[in-house]
Amino acid sequence: MNDNKSTVMNNAAVQQLRKVPGFDPMKLLRKTISVKTGHPVWKLDLRYKRLWFRLACPNGRMLLKPLRISDQLAIIEAQVYFSKDDPVPVTVDKSALQKLYDDNQNRRKDDYVSGWDAFETAMREAEAVLADENATQEAVDAAKVKLEAAIAGLKKKPETPIIPPYYPILGNTGSSRANSKLPFTDVSKSDWFYDAVKGAWQNYLIDGVTATTYKPHGTLTVAEAIKLASALHQMQNTGKVTLMNGKTNWYNSYVEYGIANGILDKSYANYTRAQMNAPATRREFVSIFYPAMDGYKALNNIADNAIPDVKLGDKCADEIYAFYRAGILTGSDKQGTFNPDSTIVRSEVAAILLRMYDASTRVQFTLK
Repeated sequence: MNDNKSTVMNNAAVQQLRKVPGFDPMKLLRKTISVKTGHPVWKLDLRYKRLWFRLACPNGRMLLKPLRISDQLAIIEAQVYFSKDDPVPVTVDKSALQKLYDDNQNRRKDDYVSGWDAFETAMREAEAVLADENATQEAVDAAKVKLEAAIAGLKKKPETPIIPPYYPILGNTGSSRANSKLPFTDVSKSDWFYDAVKGAWQNYLIDGVTATTYKPHGTLTVAEAIKLASALHQMQNTGKVTLMNGKTNWYNSYVEYGIANGILDKSYANYTRAQMNAPATRREFVSIFYPAMDGYKALNNIADNAIPDVKLGDKCADEIYAFYRAGILTGSDKQGTFNPDSTIVRSEVAAILLRMYDASTRVQFTLK
């Protein structure tokens, strides 16, 4: 209503209210500020609205149902009947059943060893009740109880731990390997990565897939990259690695450590096993490893946008350029091509780990 009280008196709604004997809205209106507009308005409080209804409809009734009540807000649903004899419409609440159905419709039969048939039947019945416009509250409640019982009766298949193809043993304090011969038969002195694998192995940064096999061309999974980065961070900050593999999801302890110490963003906590077991791309590897250490001193003058396939503004571009400038990455050719979306292999991992761990092994170079 308008701020001007004389204008309010002539308002059509006010005139209708004044037709009820004994009710003078002008004495009951309260001036307040509109939440929507911020302008002054005249308001009739709920108790006076109820008073008007009782005077206007002495044989009527009003049913109030609180929907939400807090210290600052009350939302109340009012059902108004002009006669006490008017039947109260039956409201069927399907919201709880709908939510239960929605929350469970993506379950898969292959994940369970028993209880699936009962669950599938309960889901079909719940779906039918939800679609039935004439369903009673009793039918809705019964469908919900049956579906809850079926869900409780599902028995999942035992989870099989995903075991990485090798266990990085970063931080091992056992016998020295400094003068030990590299034991891997698939790494020869003529390979470009020989010194990197040897140095990483001698410093307990990485190990083979077996006692005599390194598998230099094998890929690294996301979970394995997280394990290495978390272990490297802990060793650099405490001088030792105490992180241990978990029993079911072996990588959980490393993910939790990485998130807690700012190595990983929180999205990794929601990764599925399939995502964790997927091969890491070169870009993702850098995004995981870059925060594992502090202070990458620049050795190389790599201009912005000099890397052919990594431009400023690309995902993880700043971290990739920092690794190039620090001599940790050198690219796959003289132009410095990075191949950000290709998978990273274990020979490359050994070289990067060693360069991160031992600054004397970092490479000075220029891009052609």
